[in-house]
Amino acid sequence: MDMDAERTATIVVSIVCLIIIGLAAEDRLSDWKETNMQKKNGTLTVEKAVVEGAKVTTEKDVLLKELLESLDLETGEQEGRFRIMDAELTNEIVGTLRGHFAENLIYNIPRRTSSGKKEWRECDLMKNGCPYKGKQPHIHILGVGYQGMLTAIRAYGRMELEVPEPPEMVEHGGKLYWSAYGVARDRHTGNEIGRWYLEAVMRKAGNTFIENEFGASICQSKALRNVGLALIPARLMESWIEDYKAGKLAFSVSRAKEQGYGPEPEKAKERKPRKQKEKAESTATTPGQRDLEAVTKDLAEKMGVDAKELDSFSAGYFETPGKAMLSFNRALTNVAAMTTITEGFSEWKSKQEPAEEGEQQEIEM
Repeated sequence: MDMDAERTATIVVSIVCLIIIGLAAEDRLSDWKETNMQKKNGTLTVEKAVVEGAKVTTEKDVLLKELLESLDLETGEQEGRFRIMDAELTNEIVGTLRGHFAENLIYNIPRRTSSGKKEWRECDLMKNGCPYKGKQPHIHILGVGYQGMLTAIRAYGRMELEVPEPPEMVEHGGKLYWSAYGVARDRHTGNEIGRWYLEAVMRKAGNTFIENEFGASICQSKALRNVGLALIPARLMESWIEDYKAGKLAFSVSRAKEQGYGPEPEKAKERKPRKQKEKAESTATTPGQRDLEAVTKDLAEKMGVDAKELDSFSAGYFETPGKAMLSFNRALTNVAAMTTITEGFSEWKSKQEPAEEGEQQEIEM
């Protein structure tokens, strides 16, 4: 009897536990369905809170958690392609940070695979030629780089990019990652998107791991690149890629305008009339009265004449006091100038003397 009672109690406890677990799973499933429905309907926003147990988080936190969990699921061919593209993008961003110029706006990376072909149009677009062309089955992985993204959004126009907060470190599975949240706003359509990006804090160097010195900047740049490309309409991006495959200029503004996009036209700048600068009077040709009197006195002494008479002569003989000053200075150091002024003064004085005698005669009468 004791054995039967104990067995019965065990069964009852097991049933109760299963019921509790089932109810909890049902609540969890209900929350998951509700969250996904909100995502599909577009009602889950950055500002809206999602309750997870006792913790209240925003959509940004939910997206970051999903991204961290996805790290455990990356396997196979897709992961291989992602790693190839990611490595190319990392090299470009590090080169940009060091001041190097990115030659290729679109990555064209060949990769051997049994499901590929021996010849592609993309083979001839590679700068140094495709090493697998006509030899081995392969594919070409095309992707837009960081500089390519910047060129694309300039051609698309009216888009804003930002990382609202500096990159921060997060831990997952015993590893540290830089995390950055990029935001893009499209003023053509009014759409806005935000996405996380993770970059490992440590990078592999040979058989060991060292700190990724550019990790935070790489993470931020990749976050901006991803949200920028995510908002550009797929039809326009496909047109640009086809232009590249045809050997034409990729990311042309004309292609964007064909589809109703493109940057805002530049406003014509109003040309302000130039202000004419007032010519400053030269101090060399407009001396002060004291300067002119001093030079006149020196010249009068050198010529052996009366300084007042020489001053009266200069007032009629020269057009301005400045010219008188200049001529008197030359006369003090130049024989020819002295001769000219002496002759001019003598002629002037001879004309003044008869007038003075006539005036005296009129007074006597």
